[in-house]
Amino acid sequence: VRDPLLSTFEGLKGRVAIFGGSFDPLQSGHLRIAEQALDKFELDMIVFMPTPENPLKERKPIGTNDQRVEMITLAIRDNPRLFVSELDCTMPQPAYSCNLMAVIREQVDESASLFFMVGSDCANQFDKWIGFEKLEKLTEFIVIEREEGSESSTEVRAKINAGDFEALR
Repeated sequence: VRDPLLSTFEGLKGRVAIFGGSFDPLQSGHLRIAEQALDKFELDMIVFMPTPENPLKERKPIGTNDQRVEMITLAIRDNPRLFVSELDCTMPQPAYSCNLMAVIREQVDESASLFFMVGSDCANQFDKWIGFEKLEKLTEFIVIEREEGSESSTEVRAKINAGDFEALR
């Protein structure tokens, strides 16, 4: 069984997208988005990057960093172009995206093209991001629109708390 945990970005080449988020919980929609983005944007790989805290959200993730990484690992292990990294979890918090991408840019091969995947809800707050100008110089953005009829993580958590585990499908 393949281990999709990426321990370093050292020397990575090609078109590499970082998919950041709390992934609390990881949903089938996240996986669908990643798989579609691989082809649509001709990406060589997508790295899920669970964040311990989002400075623009009051609520902290319910799942621990380890639980969320494990959830992602189990979900993506059959797709050889999907990976997960704990880098954001190991950086001093809050680990602003500009600093995270600067670390990644230093490690990847200079020929690598970096992309940063974010939901439209986050993209609508770019004006509030610390170091956004720096981030724009380090990466290109892939903004993901919420699918029609899709549920937010908050809605999914409420259903799970009520015993509706179908919300994870």
